Amino acid sequence: MTAGSRAEPAPRTPRIVLHEARAAIDREGRAALARVAVAWWPVLQQAVAAALAWWVARHVFEHDDPLFAPMAAIVALNTPHGERGTNAVRVVAGVVTGVLVGQAASTLLGRNYTGVAAAIFFSLLLTAAVGSARTTMAQAAVSAVIAVAMGSDASLTRVADAIFGGAVALVFSQLLFPADPLTLLRRAESDLLLNLARALDVTSHSLRHDDRSTTLNLWQRLRPLYASAAELSKACDTMLTSARRTPLRRAQRIPLRTELVAVAHVTLLSNSCLSLSRESQSVPTEHRRDFAPAINEAAALMQMLATDPADPTLRQLTISNALAVAHQAPEEGPGRLKAAWESLRWVVHDLAVFAGATPEEARQALD
Repeated sequence: MTAGSRAEPAPRTPRIVLHEARAAIDREGRAALARVAVAWWPVLQQAVAAALAWWVARHVFEHDDPLFAPMAAIVALNTPHGERGTNAVRVVAGVVTGVLVGQAASTLLGRNYTGVAAAIFFSLLLTAAVGSARTTMAQAAVSAVIAVAMGSDASLTRVADAIFGGAVALVFSQLLFPADPLTLLRRAESDLLLNLARALDVTSHSLRHDDRSTTLNLWQRLRPLYASAAELSKACDTMLTSARRTPLRRAQRIPLRTELVAVAHVTLLSNSCLSLSRESQSVPTEHRRDFAPAINEAAALMQMLATDPADPTLRQLTISNALAVAHQAPEEGPGRLKAAWESLRWVVHDLAVFAGATPEEARQALD
């Protein structure tokens, strides 16, 4: 081999290829099983609700082919916990709107291409004007087409079936299997904490391995944080609505409001982590490897707390260890290193407050 020439990669033997294929299949299989473990219970609820809606429409109200009753139940329940009751109302509202618009279009323009186009246009426009969700808009458009194409009898049957399906969905979502607001909110907190921990791990890695690809990976890792924070904010709104409207969950309104205070602190924590990731990139090269372990420790604490944010033992352990991280800050050093440590102090402060530290305890991270 000549000087400066690159070594050729080792050939990939059939055994290596087979091993890689088996590993990939095993990895994808485990991921699929994990998804099934999460999805099977909501899917079972949808299947039972659809069958029940069909039975009610067919045998109680004597509809010959009640196709839209099970379809309405499935669409209403095919959304995350906490939003299913609202989604059921959206389905029924969309169907009623579409039928009314479709009937008007059929009367004025006839049952033709023009009538169908006008019915779709005005049903979508009307639902958009009142700020309806996409589910309502889609149901309105479909119902408008049915009203024009199949006549008034079919459209009225569609309304009745939608009401049956929506009613069954409401029974399932509000009475039989209501969402637990606190559980869902803490799950959203855990997801955000895990994403923050991963982002800080990549930040630490970028300090240890100062190369362009690592820095690019850092910014790619930071991008999902905005989505996680938005999901947590959405979960807060959804859970308050669920606790207010679901009879079995109304007793949770007071503890839920207390938990929302903690959500505000974890939102501040995400902002502090973003600031730390940015400030760390300006730390002088000779100090980067010394600064990285402290970031790793903060990430490990977030990952630990994410396993159960409500556990008092984990909360207290997080507080004590977080303050210990802040006390590692050196008294002397260049300005950019001090700025990075100040960002880390704020991360520790916000993490401690989220874990339940008193203002006096959390302030120790900044002293």
